[in-house]
Amino acid sequence: MAAIDNTLPQSPQAFMQGVQSSDKTIRELHDIELPVQVGVDPVIFKIVALSLLFVLIALLLFFTVRYFRRKKKIKGGSDQILLPPPLPHDQAALRELDAIRELMEVHPRLYYFRLTALLKVFIGKSFRINAPEMTAQELISALQNILPSHMRLQSQSESLISLNSHNTVNSDYVEKGLFTLTKELFDNASMIKYAAQDPKTDQMNADDAFARYFIDRITLFLANNSSGDEGEGHV
Repeated sequence: MAAIDNTLPQSPQAFMQGVQSSDKTIRELHDIELPVQVGVDPVIFKIVALSLLFVLIALLLFFTVRYFRRKKKIKGGSDQILLPPPLPHDQAALRELDAIRELMEVHPRLYYFRLTALLKVFIGKSFRINAPEMTAQELISALQNILPSHMRLQSQSESLISLNSHNTVNSDYVEKGLFTLTKELFDNASMIKYAAQDPKTDQMNADDAFARYFIDRITLFLANNSSGDEGEGHV
């Protein structure tokens, strides 16, 4: 048999107090705010990181394409720096002769080092031989194998003074061959360079004039030889 609830019903005042207490609890629950996020939003961080990655990839592609395009242009020659062509070796030798003339007075020994060196360079470039590494005797022998056996310095009607107005030349040079004169120049230069012989001003001027004539005659010989005009009469 079921038990009978003998609890007396609450009074109206108690019931109202219970209802008011329940309402207060509900209002307190509604007043609790959501947690506030502190720091950088992970979504924003991801967006920034992806943007930087995209920029880096774009820059890498840009410079890669630019590099290969530039390399292709340089290979084709369209992007090469245009430089003035080098002087012909005869003009370069004559210019060097002009530059070392001042050494005749201040340092004659150094002048002859420079003079023989530039003549060897000129001969080496003219005939494609290793003239700078040759001795004077080896150089003369090489020239004898390349050029005609005898070459006059100039005809009787010419004057070496016309080659360079600052130089004078011994008239005996007119009757000597080019090989003999070349050997004499290198022999005299060796005495000055290695035996401390003091050169005279007239000798230095004569050697300077002969060096210019030598360059002129070799250049003329090469021009005539390339055009098929070989022979002593043309040199």
